[in-house]
This record gives sequence, structure tokens and C-alpha cells, in this order.
Amino acid sequence: MTATADHLCPRCGGPLPVASAEQLCPGCVLLQVMADTEGLTVDAADGATPVPEAALPGVEDLPCDFGGYRLLRFLGRGGMGAAFEAEQTSTGRRVALKMLSQNLESAEIRGRFLREGRLAAGISHPNSLYVFGTEEIDGIPVITMEIADRGTLADQLQENGPLPVPEAVDVVLGLIAGLEAAQAAGVLHRDVKPSNVFVDAEGGVKVGDYGLSVSTVATIDSFATATGVVLGTPAYAAPEQLRGDEVDLRADIYSVGATLYSLLTDQAPIAGKNPVHIVAAVLDEKPKLLTELRRDVPTGLALVVARCLAKRPEQRFASYQALREALRPFSSEVPQPAPWSKRSVACVMDEFLASLVPGSVAAAWYGVGSIAELSWSQGWPLRFGLVLWYVAYFGLAEGRGGIGLGKRLIGLRVVCEDGRPVGYGRALLRPLLVGVLRYLAVLTAGLFASLGWGLVATMGLEQQRLLAALFWSGSYLCLVLAPLATMR
Repeated sequence: MTATADHLCPRCGGPLPVASAEQLCPGCVLLQVMADTEGLTVDAADGATPVPEAALPGVEDLPCDFGGYRLLRFLGRGGMGAAFEAEQTSTGRRVALKMLSQNLESAEIRGRFLREGRLAAGISHPNSLYVFGTEEIDGIPVITMEIADRGTLADQLQENGPLPVPEAVDVVLGLIAGLEAAQAAGVLHRDVKPSNVFVDAEGGVKVGDYGLSVSTVATIDSFATATGVVLGTPAYAAPEQLRGDEVDLRADIYSVGATLYSLLTDQAPIAGKNPVHIVAAVLDEKPKLLTELRRDVPTGLALVVARCLAKRPEQRFASYQALREALRPFSSEVPQPAPWSKRSVACVMDEFLASLVPGSVAAAWYGVGSIAELSWSQGWPLRFGLVLWYVAYFGLAEGRGGIGLGKRLIGLRVVCEDGRPVGYGRALLRPLLVGVLRYLAVLTAGLFASLGWGLVATMGLEQQRLLAALFWSGSYLCLVLAPLATMR
């Protein structure tokens, strides 16, 4: 199927995915913006948004007074203005002030800036940078925000390089929590990227820049008019956002996937020489799988990220909850298997402590001396009862909390591979299997003795006890080496 003349870009002749206000394709919109707007700076490495130089306080003016604040440090410049670290003179509170660039002065942009700042002020969550409010100082719209002491994820990447896999996933899980809080407040971020995710003093992450990038009203926020300014970051924006289509949270899920990709590789999923090339690549090219760039990334995690970066929204995760569940197995929340030696000690201690109750009952019933004189045929009820006790003890203890007395002392817990409790069903299987093996071993040895087969028939009590110990030692090995749930 070919595009009709009504759906072709009048400048380059390319197809128009969605008719924009100017009837230009995204590439031509970017070209015209960069050609018509003076004083733009572009980070070609990640396709960052062109940023106009605004008539705001300069670095050379710091420190200086600004309304009821003392500007201390320049923090950075974004698509709609600049940010400064400041101290509120009346309270001494340290905050971040984000100021709208005067080059962007218009009633529409000013209203959107202040409206989105007020909207973000309604979000209160540990993983969201808190917005105290909006105001105008000397005619400049300002958003007052919480300040993050350790900069952004982009700063962390620049200083330390790619993150370990569990740490990167933990960061994104925190990011998802912040975006969920924004979603509950009716806010769609639309500009999720490492430089918009902040790190606090404790290492926690906070979604930020709501005042600059949140939009719940306009359907086209990546591109303004042909004589306006391009907003957003093409390297992290979903294809439908770059085309100017209507977007929903799945566009933010795309950006979350792109951010995780960057945390693991220190590069955006799509690269290009300039924003135009990046926009074209985001629309048409598939990024490399993470496993092609980094060997220690699990294949399952690479597929999760690839799903986030799908070109079509319906191919991505439909909710943050679904994405969280897909990422959680690769996070540090899922405990790692304990060493074999530690598992062995825990099992032996559990066996010893579990045997105290039936041992005490048997000693009281038979007498301590009598137990030692029991033959194979006389002692089978005691051994059968002991097996049942072990099955009940381990099944109930590990099924309810994944922990017996011995494991509690060693600091271990029995869980499924994804960290979930094993439940009573799976918890009963392992001790039942081991118990059956023990009982069969006892019956087999007793049968040999009663039929007069081989060496067992000529054994004395001490030798029979040694044989029983060997059978039980084998079952200990089964208990340690062949668990049906992972001890962690």
C-alpha cells in the first residue's frame, strides 16, 4: 500500500504516520526547528533536546539573591529552562529551583509550566522528587522542588559506568514505584531518562522533572510547532510519541526499558549522529539485544527489556505491575542460593533438633536401655513413627515460613526460585521423599535379616546399628543434595 498525496510530507515527500499540526514528518519538524531557532545546543550522543539559552541568572552571578531564595549552585539546563540549588532565606531549607526560560515566553507555555508544576506537587511518594509548589519571581515562572544530594543516574553512569545487573534492576523497580504514584495522580511523565531520575543521600532513586515534562492535556509534547522548541529526548522516547500520536503509560514503559538498557550498557538503545537520525532509527530500527552487548545479562532480562522497547504499544507490558513482576526475579530482592556447606550444616542441625521430641518420647516409652536392644522387627514401629514425625515437622515448618529450628540458627530459609514461599504442598514433598527412602532402607535391611540373606543375618546388634547409620547417612545426603526447593 502506498501513501496518498494527502499523507506525504510536503518538504521531503516521505509518508506521514500521523498528520501533525504543520503537516510535516518528524524529521522535517526537527530540521526546521533547528534551522529557525537560535542559540540551541544539542548533545548528539544521546539525541538530547535542543536547549535555548535563556536570560536567567548565569553561573558567573552565583551566589546571588533571587526573590526569597539565595541561589548557590547551577545544577543543569533542560528543555524548558534551568535548575539551581538554592536556600530559602526564611527557613534555611535547601531546595532546587527550576526556572522557565524567557526565550520560551508565551501564555501557553507559561500556563503549561505552572500547571504541570502544580500537578506534580500532588504526588507524594518516596520514589518521586517532591514538588513544593510554583510561583513567579521577578516575572519568571519557578518550580520549587526537593533537591537530590547525589545527582542523577546519568551522573552515576558517567562516574561509575554500567551498573551490576541486580543493582540496575533495583533502580528501575524504584523508578516504576515512582511512576505508579504519578499515574495514580493522573500524571504521565513522557520524559523518563537517566538524567531525569535522581539519587538521594541513601542511594534511593526519585523520579524528577515533572514540572518540565509532565503532560496530561496535550497529545503532542515531543514537538512544538515548526517555529517552537522540540521537547523530550528522542533516544528515550517511544515511537508513537515521536510521531505525535496519542500516548499512554506504555510510552513511559518504553522509556523505562530504554533507561534500564542505558544503566546496563552506558548507552541508549538507539544511537545516531544527531536528533534527526535518532528519530528515524527509533521509528524503524530494532535495538541490539542486551546479551549481545553484555554477557552477564540473563537472557530472560534481555527479553523483558526488548518487550519494553517494542515499536508497537500493544506489544509492550500493559501495566507497571506486569513489568515489575517480570523484572523482580533479576533483582536483589530474590535471595541467592546458600553455599552447600552452609546448607549441610543447617540440615544436620534441623535433623538433630527435630529428633529431640520423638527421641524423648521413645526413651520414656521403651526406656533408654531398651531402645538400644530393639531388633529390626521390634523397632519398626518406632522407626516408622520417626519418619512420620520428620515429614510433619519439615513439611509444616518449611511450608509455613520456609524455616526450621536449624535453619533459623544458621540464617537460612527455603524458598522457590523466584523468592516466593514454597507452600505446604512442595514443603511436604522433600521430607516425604527422604522419609520413604529411609523407611524402605530399614524394611529392606530387616527383610534381609529375617530371611537369612547374606551378611545381615549374621550381624550382631552393633553391626546392625552401623548398617542403619549408613542407610540414614545416605538419606541425609539426599536431603542436602536433592532439595525440591532452593535453600537461601
